Amino acid sequence: MNAELKPMKASFSIVVADLEANKQLVQRHFNEVINGKNLDVIAQLFAEDFYSVAPNGKIVTGRENLSNYLGYFFSAFPDLHMTVEELIAENETVVARVRVTGTQQGEFWGIAPTNKFISIQEVFIVKVVNNWVVEARPLPDLHSLFQQLSAH
Repeated sequence: MNAELKPMKASFSIVVADLEANKQLVQRHFNEVINGKNLDVIAQLFAEDFYSVAPNGKIVTGRENLSNYLGYFFSAFPDLHMTVEELIAENETVVARVRVTGTQQGEFWGIAPTNKFISIQEVFIVKVVNNWVVEARPLPDLHSLFQQLSAH
């Protein structure tokens, strides 16, 4: 019976290492792409056939479209910053709970620049396969976002 447990322990340690690697990959996205505003890193982290459904319903596919989409956010919120508050990994899924901050200095989803500072929570559900981000589902607190942008 003990002989049967040894392979399970080895498999468990490999799985834990994979989970940690997946979390580190997602953390790099926030550190280098978002906070570092380095869109070139997308090619190192995201699969060519990457897929996402944005909060506004827009479907974003591929690295180039992701780069353009994030560029839009960077022009609307030049000081956009995401602080990872929690990372949870299970199988191919990584869930990140982040604090999003920034000042709206450009047009954003039809809203003219307000120069208002926002601070909201956002959850990202990310699928990682073979060390590539293949899918992401951003789930921001849109109520708080629009409330802060429209506050007088």
